[in-house]
Amino acid sequence: MQNLLLKLSKVSCIALAVSMATSSYAEEESQTTTTSKKKDAYSERMLIVGKKEDLNTEASSAAVVDEVELEKFEYDDINQILGLVPGVNLRQEDGYGLRPNIGFRGVTPERSKKINILEDGVLIGPAPYSAPAAYYFPMVSRLSSIEVIKGPSSILYGPNTVAGTLNMQTRQITNYDKGMVDLALGNNNYNKAHVYTIQSHGNFGFLVEGITTETDGFKKLDTGDDTGFKKNDLTTKFRYNLNSDAYTQVFELKLAYADEISDETYLGLTDGDFATTPYRRYAATQQAKMDWEHKQFQLNHFFQADTFDVTTRVYRNEFDRAWRKLNNFNDAPSLQQILQDPITYENFYQVLTGQKDSEATAEQLLIGTNDRSFYSQGIQSDLRWQTTWFDVEHHIKAGIRFHEDQIERNHYEDFYNMRSGTLVSAGSNTRIGTVDREYSETYSLYFQDTVAHNQWEFTLGVRTEFIDSHYKSLKANEAGVWLDKKTQVWLPAASVFYAFDDFSGVFAGVHRGFVPTSPKQAPEIDVETSNNLEFGYRYYKQGRQLELVGFFTDYENLKESCTLSTSSNCTTEG
Repeated sequence: MQNLLLKLSKVSCIALAVSMATSSYAEEESQTTTTSKKKDAYSERMLIVGKKEDLNTEASSAAVVDEVELEKFEYDDINQILGLVPGVNLRQEDGYGLRPNIGFRGVTPERSKKINILEDGVLIGPAPYSAPAAYYFPMVSRLSSIEVIKGPSSILYGPNTVAGTLNMQTRQITNYDKGMVDLALGNNNYNKAHVYTIQSHGNFGFLVEGITTETDGFKKLDTGDDTGFKKNDLTTKFRYNLNSDAYTQVFELKLAYADEISDETYLGLTDGDFATTPYRRYAATQQAKMDWEHKQFQLNHFFQADTFDVTTRVYRNEFDRAWRKLNNFNDAPSLQQILQDPITYENFYQVLTGQKDSEATAEQLLIGTNDRSFYSQGIQSDLRWQTTWFDVEHHIKAGIRFHEDQIERNHYEDFYNMRSGTLVSAGSNTRIGTVDREYSETYSLYFQDTVAHNQWEFTLGVRTEFIDSHYKSLKANEAGVWLDKKTQVWLPAASVFYAFDDFSGVFAGVHRGFVPTSPKQAPEIDVETSNNLEFGYRYYKQGRQLELVGFFTDYENLKESCTLSTSSNCTTEG
């Protein structure tokens, strides 16, 4: 069967998509064979909430953006998708969602570092414990479902349990052949090519998916250079099903590679320039460039019997990035001070805009490169078990995870002079900035039991985190001794759901919130903790849904950071 679709997508883009399948979706969904059902069970384990087919009786606020909604507008920007979800606060940074800033329920959105970000059930951040700032984010076009869950169920998906969890499901291997070609053109020389194919032969199936997208950018650099980006993404999956009448087993290997080069800067504009030319970029930002590379490995094993199933995942993510950008002048007021008062600091403002050449040493520009390497790896196993004790039905969820991650920083600065609107190397020695390493080794366990009785569901759960973290400076003139600390927390949760009928119900819950400190932070700095309460009403019938939720967060210790990326006026970042 072949379908030809002509689509009109965002930002004045015209897209042409061709999809091919050997059997229709209706035929696929109507299959009732044991094999088909068990394959669906495995795919469901890559999700948190699952498909929106019945009333969700989870006593936590939950939202799902499924494949139908994702295909409706074909957004490339995760901010535009999550803007549809209540309780999500966003801060745009580059206009394209390259490095989204996502928070839930008022939690700071800075670099999405206070929420859990999962892909196919696995932590996807470069170093979720050691350096949770999410400079990497997967391409939205390869996702088939996006889930946002908040409330007591957050204890299943740590370490961050104050706000909640964002889980993204990548395209699944179906038991029929399928493929698509999606081409798009837009303004500012935007273009995208997206291709995938799924092939299934008996118990074996594979997926190959590639995406490339680029644009010259909508901002206007004084030099006339581009301000856009180019991103590439390649994903492969291989799956083998080993089934019998008594059980099902699925083995799946996922390999992925992605890279990006984007001409992005932190530097803003004066109020006057923003009012007249809001998309302008000063000549001093002409060398700004983010260059990163991401590699992903994930091996899944799924075993299902009549009353229980176990999903085990082994994973490793590697992320290398170098962000070159303007840091400051050699000896002058801060960039914030200059932009706030360009009249007082007119000489420096004119150098920023390329109207004036650097003359004094103080007017030399410091172009810094923040070079960082990350890895994140581990193994986790999740059990789902349905049983009956004393004539009461129990739905048990339990899991264990060993995880380790690391960040290694190599920051340095070079001196440049402004010459006729162009940055020219001053020939000075490179200045070494931050050179260090942070490493975390963690064990986490969770247990949750939901007791169902008539129209009631009562849930009790607990999560524990054991974190060994280590920090060492790698500067040549420093001792370089490892600084070690240990963190252990217990995070309980309790909730209840009452169903009025098959279509609606009310719920309430309470849980303990937690955000760990980084290895670099001193042991005497307390972790972030909170007590969280929520209550709500949920309705779902024939695709129509309504969820009303109230929540209260009582912080015992709230941690915030002082960084240039948050426009903080601070003398020391951290």
